Amino acid sequence: MDPATLKVAFQLAMTLGRSRALRRLVIAVTLAWTLVMVGVMLIPLQVGSRLAARAQYMAAAGCAGEPGFAVPILGNQAPLAVNMATWNTRRANSTRRIISGLQTIATAGADVIGVQELAPESRRRQVRRAMADLGWGMSRHDNAVPIFYRRAKYTVLAQDSKKVFDVRRIEPGVAGTSIGPKSIQWLQLRDRSTGAAFVAANHHLVPTIDNRGRPDRTNPKRVRLATMQLDAAGALVDRLAKAGPLFLTADWNIDARRDGSIRDNRWPFVALGGHGLRSNCAANGISGSASISSRASAIRAGSRSVINGIRIIRAIVMRCHVGLRRSAARAPGSPARARRTSGV
Repeated sequence: MDPATLKVAFQLAMTLGRSRALRRLVIAVTLAWTLVMVGVMLIPLQVGSRLAARAQYMAAAGCAGEPGFAVPILGNQAPLAVNMATWNTRRANSTRRIISGLQTIATAGADVIGVQELAPESRRRQVRRAMADLGWGMSRHDNAVPIFYRRAKYTVLAQDSKKVFDVRRIEPGVAGTSIGPKSIQWLQLRDRSTGAAFVAANHHLVPTIDNRGRPDRTNPKRVRLATMQLDAAGALVDRLAKAGPLFLTADWNIDARRDGSIRDNRWPFVALGGHGLRSNCAANGISGSASISSRASAIRAGSRSVINGIRIIRAIVMRCHVGLRRSAARAPGSPARARRTSGV
């Protein structure tokens, strides 16, 4: 560059340096250019990260057979001993009484508790905090059928909630003329000491559906919704078949003993039996007066677990607003014992 050109460039630079407006313009242009360059570099990284996450999500959904379905870890054959409990907390109960009832069940020896009618959300928050102070965790999804578990004994491997239906109109009766939404909650837990993995699922069937062990013909809308719930439960069991033994707790609103005798193909004994589930009383060989009471909350266990030789099932059954029955741990074929503990 010749001296004359250098002199002109120098004079121009000095002029720019003395002009405040031009300095501001240069600074603004420089900042804008910097932001543009940063955006050009970061946007591909952000898009790539989201695409990778979406690909992982869709791969998981494909494995599970349903978009958005959480994929549990494959279970193992480690020995399993777990105390399961189920309890309809009832909306009419005070929060204080519900917390007291859960503490009683925990003291009786439960490791996992499926509850029903724990609503609204403000009540769930209070109960969650109270149980957390006692060393219990609670499933994270927002519904009325959460599952509690001992944090010191189990770690959560996977969890999800499946909505079966939203608000629906039904015949007048218990719960009024509309009901919903209704969901099935599940948790896959791993025993910290043995490594045994299993699934706890929980739900609550529509009320006023049963007539002495058969679907109530006077309430076809309610029965239709209940069969939807049972179908959804069976589909869930099939999807989680490789995740380990499965325990399904619920308030069934069905006469369990008559269902086991009549065996209507729409009701749990047959409908869920076709998916490898047995009632805990049947799995433990309990019958007669020790069976589940009419319209009881109950637990169903995956018979695949017994067939595979895992020496379980130690279960706690909360009878519907009456008391607690415990079935002692036993191997298939050994005699079962049951005893009544404190009522809640």
